[in-house]
Amino acid sequence: MKRNNKTKVKTEIKKYHFIGIGGMGMGNLALLMLAKGYSVSGSDEKESELTRQLRTKGAKIFIGHDLRNIDGVDCVVYSSAITARNPEMFEAVRLHMPILKRAELLAQLVNKEVGITVAGAHGKTTTSSMASLLLINAGLKPTTAVGGVILQGYNANLGIGRHIVAEVDESDGSFLYFSPHFSIITNIDREHLDYYKSMDNVLAAYAKFVERTVPGGVVIACGDNKDLRAIVEKGGRRFVTYGFGDDNEWMATNIECDANGSSFDCYCGHKLVGRFGLAVPGKHNILNSLAVIVLGFELKIEMPVIMETLQTFQGVKRRFERKGEAGGVLVVDDYGHHPTEIAATLQAARTLGRKRLIVVFQPHRYSRTQLLMNEFAACFTLADHLILMDIYPASEKPIEGVTTEALLARIHAERPQELCFMKKEEIVPHLLSVVRSGDLVLTLGAGDITNISDTFVGALSGRVGFDHIPSARQRTVDEIRALGTIGVILGGCSSEREVSLRSGGAVVKALTEAGCRVKTLDLTTEDRDLIKEWFKSEKIDMAFIALHGRFGEDGGLQVILDEMDIPYQGCAPSASYAAFNKVVAQKRFEDHAVRTPRTVAIKGAAALSVEEVLKVAGAFPLVVKPACEGSSIGVALVNDEPALLAAVREAEVFGRDIVIQEFIRGRELTVGILGNCPLPIVEICVAPTGEGSALFDSSAKYEKDTTRYIVPAKLSAGVTSAVQAVALKAYRALNCEGFGRVDVLLDDNNTPFVLEINTIPGFTATSLLPKAARAAGLDFQQLCLFLVEMAYGKKKAESVSFQH
Repeated sequence: MKRNNKTKVKTEIKKYHFIGIGGMGMGNLALLMLAKGYSVSGSDEKESELTRQLRTKGAKIFIGHDLRNIDGVDCVVYSSAITARNPEMFEAVRLHMPILKRAELLAQLVNKEVGITVAGAHGKTTTSSMASLLLINAGLKPTTAVGGVILQGYNANLGIGRHIVAEVDESDGSFLYFSPHFSIITNIDREHLDYYKSMDNVLAAYAKFVERTVPGGVVIACGDNKDLRAIVEKGGRRFVTYGFGDDNEWMATNIECDANGSSFDCYCGHKLVGRFGLAVPGKHNILNSLAVIVLGFELKIEMPVIMETLQTFQGVKRRFERKGEAGGVLVVDDYGHHPTEIAATLQAARTLGRKRLIVVFQPHRYSRTQLLMNEFAACFTLADHLILMDIYPASEKPIEGVTTEALLARIHAERPQELCFMKKEEIVPHLLSVVRSGDLVLTLGAGDITNISDTFVGALSGRVGFDHIPSARQRTVDEIRALGTIGVILGGCSSEREVSLRSGGAVVKALTEAGCRVKTLDLTTEDRDLIKEWFKSEKIDMAFIALHGRFGEDGGLQVILDEMDIPYQGCAPSASYAAFNKVVAQKRFEDHAVRTPRTVAIKGAAALSVEEVLKVAGAFPLVVKPACEGSSIGVALVNDEPALLAAVREAEVFGRDIVIQEFIRGRELTVGILGNCPLPIVEICVAPTGEGSALFDSSAKYEKDTTRYIVPAKLSAGVTSAVQAVALKAYRALNCEGFGRVDVLLDDNNTPFVLEINTIPGFTATSLLPKAARAAGLDFQQLCLFLVEMAYGKKKAESVSFQH
């Protein structure tokens, strides 16, 4: 690609445009530039969770590449996947604009500060994530730029300290732009040979990288890797080695690995430093942690801080990420796509002690598959059952003779085992037919295979069924009496009082007819002391909360019940509050990469900027909602600016916090959750009331004649699984438990978007959770009894000091 010579960032540059902004490295860098106060725009071929997050932070995102996208920008930044044929790149060259590789811009940030870089063929993301968390916990307030989604949420963080932690990429030689003070190199392997052409060229690049460490800096290298050790010994920079071998300065011994993680003794120069524990599994993660221990020692961070950091590190998305468990089957997703990574991941999987290891692998790139065919053939020996998918091209063109079928034959010749090749759409049904309790299903690859793990978790949860639920059978009189006195709490002081009275009344009737001792508790105050005295006098054994809206769904009532040790069904206070407050929920969804409509939060009409709303949420029509009300209270669909202002003012009746969302045309669905498993999906069909699409507001929700329901929704098995999977993902993102309802919108491309979560769903004749439960074989009485038993089995999830 012909490059401009003007590649240095000038002081007058204020607007950056990122071509390929949806990539993890590009998007995280764009987030940093936004945090530093720059104007950011970007383009990509398709929408993603990252592009949606960038919009909410203020970036202008274009879906599709067009030369007009760079109008008014000062500098263009591009990813390694972008070629000269890209129209935006072509236009930037024509206009002689400053053009930077992603690594060049990141290097300019790193080289100005105390740079800490992490390079290597494997383990970069996990190691840089651990290092970032260590510096944060040590109070150094670092800036972090990690090439993955860290489950604790600091992958792109602008700090005020002098240190910056960055994962750097050797795949195209761009790590040679960096001049760090601390350089961690995890390993060197036969990787990216499509770029380097030979292993000698790979080694030469790493030798140059070592030399770029600033004089007086230090290289922290895995001494178990012979190629790497040879390079650092000749590199002319101070170096420290770590590993399992006793010729390293820092060494791990007495290693123990199990389902809870791993532990090891750490020695420095044959002197015991201490015993360290990790919550993430695998010996490869012990090596990653050793690098971080050495870094902490070099930075003079106290050893207890280092120990606690490693013990509490939760991991990185798609790095041995536990996606869910149902029916005794555990599902794990991992990014591993190189034979060395795959072998290490399978070894870690074996430490979990499951009966069988079932692996689904998606080869990544034709060139890698061709160059490492023999290595791939030998790396799956620990798998009991192996399923191969088509090769994920990652923009490469096919290579003659390089196919999944060829790889399958090579693996089979190496070690006969249960082995098959399947198209993507065949895999989930096949897994459902072969898995059994005690299995571990591991999805592997750097492509889009992660979608299969989500779909399978949803399908697996739906398959489990409800025959295990005690409420699905007839109870004896003694069992009913053992439930004690049930206080059904209903009414309340919120805008949903009438609906709550109807819901609670239905529950009282069902439980009474079942033979339960029931007391109806119509709550007409929110005075905590009065409520406590009342509950004491009523002498209830458990609470069945049928209180909708404020104080019932926001966690306030649950705090009181926790303080009094009265069990109740459903979520703990913090999860209830997070679900009830749409602003808090949206932030949690973003942190956990849950797909939602583009959303803007404002504080009343006075804070409304139509220009900013349209910039983030897109064009009209838009949906306006109070942030802290039920799913259908105060909701309005607006088509122009005057209607937007009017809807915001009407929403202010319920509170100043208001959310404005992109309107996505599609099918309204809801997924009931019971026993932390998804119920059959309900489709909501709202009759049109005029021009445009109808909205499922409170009128449509509670007036039978305007709405009809399809249970179960008429969806394909694949779409059903995908919708249930995203609903469960959202449910878990808020730490919900027991039961609830997740509202989902399915667009015309069958892409599900989570709208919100209701932790106290209705129990009226038109309520959705009972409809879904009936489709699963539980009548209304059985559902109520199950929720009562759930309350007795509930443990407190948090301290009674919870505040909101």
